[in-house]
Amino acid sequence: ALGAASFLSVIWPGLSATPVALGMIFLTTLMGVLHIRTNAWVTGVFLFLELAALAAIVVLGFWDVHQPLADLTFHPVRLADGGLHPTPLTLLGLATTISIFAYNGYGSAAYFAEEMHAPRITVVRTIMWSLVVTVITELVPVTAALMGAPDLNAFLGSGNPFGQFILVTGGRTFAAIVSVCVALAIFNAVLATVLQNARVAFCTGRDGTWLGPVNRKLAVIHSRYHSPWVATLVAGFTSMALCFLGLDLILVLSGTGIVIVYAAICLASIQGRRNGKSAAAQYRMPFYPFWPVVGLIALAYVPY
Repeated sequence: ALGAASFLSVIWPGLSATPVALGMIFLTTLMGVLHIRTNAWVTGVFLFLELAALAAIVVLGFWDVHQPLADLTFHPVRLADGGLHPTPLTLLGLATTISIFAYNGYGSAAYFAEEMHAPRITVVRTIMWSLVVTVITELVPVTAALMGAPDLNAFLGSGNPFGQFILVTGGRTFAAIVSVCVALAIFNAVLATVLQNARVAFCTGRDGTWLGPVNRKLAVIHSRYHSPWVATLVAGFTSMALCFLGLDLILVLSGTGIVIVYAAICLASIQGRRNGKSAAAQYRMPFYPFWPVVGLIALAYVPY
């Protein structure tokens, strides 16, 4: 949400990040109280616009290549002291914490299992397809923009690299249209996150994690929309409070927090095989224990 203002500034210059983020989270929180089908339609429409914006970035990037893919892959550079310099391994490791969070989200279908038909099958398929879609729709546009940026210095030094790239390669009108689509994509992500966190908060109340009165409030279901409306409000207003931490700190906390979650999942998959708790599961991990072991090794590199 804190990144939305930089894209909207193409149309409304001078927007402040925090007020825009607060307004966006407040609106998505109110929407989160509505029926899950209503939110599904909203996210579906916005997702279509998001994919259209990403497709435009891909076309612009690959249409006129300035940086070959091999150079970007084997000789990564960073902007420092006004010029491009080789990127040290430690900086790549630091960037990994943020990129893990950027790719994270494909597993969120698990949070909505109780609102799905045939969840044991549906959730697994949704997660795996979401992983494929996520990697393609994030990696390809980023690669295209890096390859097609006429001035890599300006691109890396911009507070809104994609906005700057579209402005240079597609013109101001086109940049405004795509920037609005990207802002809608951010709105989409915020809405999905509020819905997801609301389900987590609801479960903590239903499972008796807190004191009696708190548990009862968090577990309340709306009589008309059948949504965990109190938990949704808690999730939304907590997110609004966190906006005041600042974007840099939130990025680091989010990235490293995801590392902890992923490590726990890897360990849980190993323990589930050892004690037989996952023996009756509908989905069985192929090539076990390759994935959790490789995952733990990769995750250990990030804090290092």
